[in-house]
Amino acid sequence: MKAGDLFGDMDAYTRKARIYPALIAALPVAVFVLLLLPTKPLMALAPLTVSVGLMFLVSNVVRHMGKRLESKLVASWDGMPTTEMLRLGSRTPAPAVAGRRKMLETVTGTRLPNWKLESDRRDAADEVLVTATRSLISMVRRRTEEFPLVQAENIAYGYARNMLALKPIALIALSICLVADSLYYWRSGGSMEVWVVLSIHIIGIALWSSFVRRWWVRQAAIAYADRLFEALDQIVRLPDTSAPHQSKGSGEVGAPPWS
Repeated sequence: MKAGDLFGDMDAYTRKARIYPALIAALPVAVFVLLLLPTKPLMALAPLTVSVGLMFLVSNVVRHMGKRLESKLVASWDGMPTTEMLRLGSRTPAPAVAGRRKMLETVTGTRLPNWKLESDRRDAADEVLVTATRSLISMVRRRTEEFPLVQAENIAYGYARNMLALKPIALIALSICLVADSLYYWRSGGSMEVWVVLSIHIIGIALWSSFVRRWWVRQAAIAYADRLFEALDQIVRLPDTSAPHQSKGSGEVGAPPWS
């Protein structure tokens, strides 16, 4: 089966933000199996491991894990960056915040909360900001070809979030593989294949431990918010021919639509 056949029915977000992290997390085991174990007995499992049905299952499992992690991240961040960038924070907000809010009110028809409401009822004020942001997201989604950078940053955010969600599984798999490497070395000696596999697993642990962290996901979320509000500016200057509508979609608070 060709890769094109396997991923042909998957959109770019599903493929890059869900399937790729899962494949990377499974890479240590694949390396050990392919380089150190006899391959012929394992070939019978190949149709299962590359089946479209399994990829669909993996995609949904990764999505669930990413969403569950995201709720914790949003709580620790005190809201998505899209929400943070709309908060007044004081009676005299920064010009960029005031301009962003005015444009969002214009395109969505939603009146955003004033400073008093934001101070007295923070949760209620945030909910209004989230609702307006979802309306903007819905507009951008309908005009994806006009705003490719928004989708690109959304994919980058989903990829980072899902990699972090899979991090415990990846580290456990790498640790087990290191033990297996040691046992294989003890039984078969230090061949070139063993050293290659061992090196890949050590490097994998270093990369997962040092790079796949919360700050990486946070940076990706901020980049997405920046691109989304850049699209807002373009929508104000070049409005869509269709009338804007306010969507109270089913997405999570302040979250990208393709997650």
